[in-house]
Amino acid sequence: MGVLANGAIGLGLLVEYLVIGKVIDATKEAERASNERIAGIEERAAEANARASEAQLALEKYKARRHLTQDQWLRIVARISEYGPQQFDMAVNNADPEAQRIATSIFHHLWTLAKWHPIHWVQPGVMVVQWEPPGGPIPNWGINTMTFGVVVQIIPSERGQFVGVASALVIALFDEGIAATVDVIGSHSTNKDTIHILVGRKP
Repeated sequence: MGVLANGAIGLGLLVEYLVIGKVIDATKEAERASNERIAGIEERAAEANARASEAQLALEKYKARRHLTQDQWLRIVARISEYGPQQFDMAVNNADPEAQRIATSIFHHLWTLAKWHPIHWVQPGVMVVQWEPPGGPIPNWGINTMTFGVVVQIIPSERGQFVGVASALVIALFDEGIAATVDVIGSHSTNKDTIHILVGRKP
């Protein structure tokens, strides 16, 4: 009778041990799964925060107006100076104040620092931006609302004459953070022997 009782007790302890072991294993598995979920959540949260920071920086960059310091302009002018003074005309998106500001900076520094010669934008049948009375030192600009960034245009027949300086200007602007491209297909301006500079909305 005692043997049976002891056996029953032993069996009970074994069952209890097994049950406790399973409970412990289940607890550890649940804890491991919970830790993995937490790690996954933290990883996704970190990724979301990183993307949010990138988006915020991109938004700030998009909203920031284009601007060049005097030192930047000195570097730009130094890179185009080997080509000497050029004749140029300009067109701008007159509905975009930011485009007007950077266009004014480009015009002013090409005129005063690089000693380029500005002339009236001539496009028959199209309105112009008239800054001063006719005959004033600041010529009329064309109006262009389709352009993004800065586009330096050359008509095909003058490609050999201007492609070097136009490319140098575009690369210099781009290196200083201003999106710019060269267009050698043509221009709406009918001026000859002229580099045509269009300033549109910030890309």
